Amino acid sequence: MNGPIYVNVNGSHIAIRRTVASQIQVFPLSPLKHE
Repeated sequence: MNGPIYVNVNGSHIAIRRTVASQIQVFPLSPLKHE
């Protein structure tokens, strides 16, 4: 899985990089826990 990851959001296919996907999984969770 070195290529871009395709995510189906509301019927729209969005290609994101693995590094970006990792940040999306971690980044939104941290601020929510602090707040």
